[in-house]
Amino acid sequence: MTENDRNTGLIDRFLQQLDREGFKENTKEWYVTAIHKFQETVKQDISGILPENVDSFFSYLRNSEFTFETKKHYLSRLRKFALWLNPELGLSKYRFQFKEKRILPHETLSVEEIKKMIDSAENIRTRRLFPCYTIPAAGPTNC
Repeated sequence: MTENDRNTGLIDRFLQQLDREGFKENTKEWYVTAIHKFQETVKQDISGILPENVDSFFSYLRNSEFTFETKKHYLSRLRKFALWLNPELGLSKYRFQFKEKRILPHETLSVEEIKKMIDSAENIRTRRLFPCYTIPAAGPTNC
């Protein structure tokens, strides 16, 4: 039996388990996508998943350009598959959290756009408060 046949057989048995648990087709497709992404990243037979492989995949996801939600889905699906494959891996103690990067107004608006918004304020109060919301250094204590 080749490595590819073994991997396909494992995935098929896992999908049968998901069927028994009542998972929908689109959710099962997400599982297969996550498993394939893991396999592509660690370049190893999935039957021999090791904690080091999972760590490597986490690092890959952390540094990827995927959205927070996509990262979360990949991790949760890989975790379920890995625990099904080998409960002794100890993956239940892993924390699958990423801190989503906070986007500040000055990262999305140019200085000129901020100035235009301040200038378009209808009253002096709004004009004075607006920089507090758009310029991080201003903060409420400096306004």
